[in-house]
Amino acid sequence: MEQKELVDFLTDEETGLFQSTYFHLRLDEEFKKSIRYGWSYALVLLEVNGVEALGEAQGAGALQALWVQLGNVILTNSRDCDTPARISSTRLAVLLPGTEVEGAKIMVQRVMSDVLDQASDGISLDAGVAESPQVGLEDVSEFLARAERGVETAKGQGANQLVVWNSPSV
Repeated sequence: MEQKELVDFLTDEETGLFQSTYFHLRLDEEFKKSIRYGWSYALVLLEVNGVEALGEAQGAGALQALWVQLGNVILTNSRDCDTPARISSTRLAVLLPGTEVEGAKIMVQRVMSDVLDQASDGISLDAGVAESPQVGLEDVSEFLARAERGVETAKGQGANQLVVWNSPSV
């Protein structure tokens, strides 16, 4: 497989970010490095809210423009070593090696600001952040669950919220 074919295979067509399968491979790899070597690693999950309403009100062209915009904003605010991905129909993720929570929060705030300055009315973002290594964090599924718990908590607090979740999931 040629390099361009491989990149196309790993890339989400709508956003230009990596696909979920590649994200999960990188998540597992980076989590193992974090635990083994004690390197800081942040995981950011972003939930895009209002997508269905935008599609119903303005059509497929508006949705396509939104996904291109989101992908561009995340890529602009990511480093070469980061892994930005679309992991579901409305959820984006960024793996941030060598980054602690404070650095992840700065990145999320930049993304939110850039997106919300340009996005259609009714679009909002909620973010969950988790960091590895942490006491009691033993496997990659728990790491992902902590970031997901952050997103769900943020959604419950209203639009455009960011929650860092480092407590164990229950």
